[in-house]
Amino acid sequence: MKQKYKIRWIIIVGTIIILISYILLNLKGHIVLRDNKVSGYKAGLLDKSKKGVFISIPEGTTEIMDNAFYSCKFIEKVYIPESVKMIHKEAFAKCTNLKEINLPKSLEKVGDGAFSGCISLEAVNIPETVEYLGESAFRDCSNLKEISLPHTVREIKEYTFYKCESLKNIEIPNSVTKIDAAAFLGCNSLETVELPSSVTEIGNSIFASCIGLKKVVLSDNLKVLEAGTFYECTNLLSVYLGDNIEKIGDYAFYKCNNLEELELPSSIKEVGIRCFTETEWLENMHADLNGLKCYKNILLKSIDSKEDIIISSDINVIAGNAFEDSKKIKRIVLPEGLKNIEACTFSNCVNLEYIVIPKTIEYIGAGAFSNCKSLSEISIPKSITHIYACTFENCESLEDIELPKALEYIGEDAFKGCILLKNIIIPKKVKEIYDGAFDLCTNLEAVEFEGDLLYIGNSFYNTKFYNNIKEDEYGCKYIGNHLIELVDKKREELAVKDGTVSIANKAFSRSDIRKVIFSKELRIIGESAFGHCYNLKNIELPEGLLYIDKLCFIDCKNLNKVYIPKSVMYVGMSIFLGSGKLKEVTVSKEIADKIDFYENVKVRYIE
Repeated sequence: MKQKYKIRWIIIVGTIIILISYILLNLKGHIVLRDNKVSGYKAGLLDKSKKGVFISIPEGTTEIMDNAFYSCKFIEKVYIPESVKMIHKEAFAKCTNLKEINLPKSLEKVGDGAFSGCISLEAVNIPETVEYLGESAFRDCSNLKEISLPHTVREIKEYTFYKCESLKNIEIPNSVTKIDAAAFLGCNSLETVELPSSVTEIGNSIFASCIGLKKVVLSDNLKVLEAGTFYECTNLLSVYLGDNIEKIGDYAFYKCNNLEELELPSSIKEVGIRCFTETEWLENMHADLNGLKCYKNILLKSIDSKEDIIISSDINVIAGNAFEDSKKIKRIVLPEGLKNIEACTFSNCVNLEYIVIPKTIEYIGAGAFSNCKSLSEISIPKSITHIYACTFENCESLEDIELPKALEYIGEDAFKGCILLKNIIIPKKVKEIYDGAFDLCTNLEAVEFEGDLLYIGNSFYNTKFYNNIKEDEYGCKYIGNHLIELVDKKREELAVKDGTVSIANKAFSRSDIRKVIFSKELRIIGESAFGHCYNLKNIELPEGLLYIDKLCFIDCKNLNKVYIPKSVMYVGMSIFLGSGKLKEVTVSKEIADKIDFYENVKVRYIE
């Protein structure tokens, strides 16, 4: 009996000792170091119960690795020694209580998202040794008030200071040549910005939604003001654009409600859509006798007061959507010397019947004449090489159109809904016709192809021309050497016709197909071509294939094995999305790196 009690006490005491040892060992957290690199932080019991933890990185440490202190919400202060050269991706991301950190003079690189979401961080001094500042480095640091950028940084990357809502001033050093998209988007407290002359390129929306921004001076060496640059900067009062701006992108000053004064340089050649919509500057501008608001050589907006308009020869730039939704206009003559018809310029001009387009036109933008329901004829200048998406969509009165010999590309829905169009000749140089280009052209019956195309896609659906195409023995419809659609959705096996160079978007979508033998000449497979093919288990794509578009095998729930040849140069995003049973893919290393695989997929590399 005594022996039993003795054993029981030994077990109890041993357990207590183990528990005490565990508590002591785990009372305080510790840094995980490997080869002088911080790979992580093991949080202790005390760390988790308080927020004021001080972290001191050991001397001799050279790098702080990806996610090392990710979401360590208890850290308040960090010391980094002079030996550290790199802080990697999201190393301190979401350390929401971090208030103070020193960046050493040895530092050379701050990785992507390194301090993103550090909402308590108020001031950062980046040393002159730093040459690389990653995208989203200080994203969502909502209390960051002060930051100094070194003269060694050449580029401010995407989202670097996105929604740093407390940042009042930023001095951009003259080493910076490029500022990427949305770099300062949502910096609500920013009031004044001056870009040095070294800046030659900016991305989209770099100062969008900076509602406190009042004054901006841009670089004289900047040529393009990208889309949405000052989108919804509602308190912007003054902007100096420089002397060399050639293009103002879409929505550049959209909803800059308080912008009353603006000087556009004579260098401007293009003005995008809705650039100055809802600005005092445009609202207060007087219209001429034709009901046109013009600034020097630029026609910005029509107030829709005339049926017949001859635009002055002084005008050589017309802004995108300048005549959009104009219901009165019936006839218009564009001036000689005009080079561009921007996107949506005449969109929804439902009563426009006649337009004279000068031979000098080199570009017609997307949707330029969409929904011009009364337009019965139009002459496209010989120099046009691209017809973009929706350019002539729903031009219901358009009976005949001659495509220029120089044409190379016809975009999505370009002539969709042109119900009176009966015939069309596709010029020899056209290489691509994209989805819906002639969809719902219900009377289109005759189509002549003067050359060999690389891709057609499902561009002739709902036309007499397409309806008259006979299916082959496997239930497929072809246009020349392009497979457009498997009509017989119950078909389980088929051989693609010899010589076929492309398979259109959604060609096999939602069919019962389980086996396909491809042509050796196949080069392009379109978006969602095999989407939702639940019986498909194994696919061996042919050598020579070059292009696989996005979502190609989406939701192929029973897909098990795929071979992608080394010849493939491009894959779109998420080609295997929803194909969760995929077990094995053979592919080149270069292409594999561009594919998002599920964890259970075994990737075999082609050497």
